[in-house]
Amino acid sequence: MTMLLKSLIPLTESIYDKGLFKSIFFAGIPGSGKSYVISKITDGAVQPRIVNTDKFIEYISNIVGKDINVGPLYDLWRDRVKELTKNQFALYINGMLPLFVDGTSNSAKNLFKRDGILKSFGYDTGMVWIETNVDDAIKRAKTRTREVPEKFIRSVYESLSKNKEYYKSHFRYFHEIPNSDGELTDSIIFSAF
Repeated sequence: MTMLLKSLIPLTESIYDKGLFKSIFFAGIPGSGKSYVISKITDGAVQPRIVNTDKFIEYISNIVGKDINVGPLYDLWRDRVKELTKNQFALYINGMLPLFVDGTSNSAKNLFKRDGILKSFGYDTGMVWIETNVDDAIKRAKTRTREVPEKFIRSVYESLSKNKEYYKSHFRYFHEIPNSDGELTDSIIFSAF
């Protein structure tokens, strides 16, 4: 009976819960604009915490004085970055905080593992898919201070393309946002908000 009611009622929170136990996964290739879209669709009333390994990569890169995202430096720091992200994720879950999980989501196995953890704690989860032309994403990635190899962007694009329909069928809430050059208009941001 509860499952039937849940599928019939589109609103899954009250005006008083302030996003508790809500999590949205953001999927998109590097340079697609996931972080940018996140900054545009938050209003401050309910401020989801952002889980993103990029924060720790940039933090450690600043300390070391070199971009640790490429080559042997990434191999050296990868486990530490993952550990820091995992600890942050656990702290946010313990606080029942609303979450935006900002990552490429190219690994379905890793994404569903995180989704399962969140659901086991009672979180409602969904996905926002940032659709971007691969050439536009490569162009944007070149303007970043942190290097993201073109080969990596193309391989993530291939993985995500294969997983898109799977993700669509998995998440009850799935929203797609077009963000190739010139596509992200105010009306699209408003509909995502």
